[in-house]
Amino acid sequence: MTVSRRQVADAIDECDEKLADIQEEKKAIYQNYRAGLAARGFSKKAMAAEVETLKIAIRQRRAIEADPEKVKERRGLFDEILAEITAVPSRARTRADAREADAAPAEAAAKH
Repeated sequence: MTVSRRQVADAIDECDEKLADIQEEKKAIYQNYRAGLAARGFSKKAMAAEVETLKIAIRQRRAIEADPEKVKERRGLFDEILAEITAVPSRARTRADAREADAAPAEAAAKH
């Protein structure tokens, strides 16, 4: 069975129209959610944070459903990286410390 270019183009156009309709439905769902938050007294800033966090949670739920082991591994790696980059060093290296450390080898070489 041969499919013409025209048939492919028409099928793709139909899919794009369906996707646009679905995107509009999603937009309406979020608008209704925001309206409910506003009715409960949420500020615009709090609503934005709520909706963004909900979207993250939805993406995370999908990922867990698709491959829970992969999510678990990534979460462990994420926690490890976050702990490393947020740890406060026992003695933060200042610019003066860096200059002294960089100058010390030069001074030692000049003495010899």
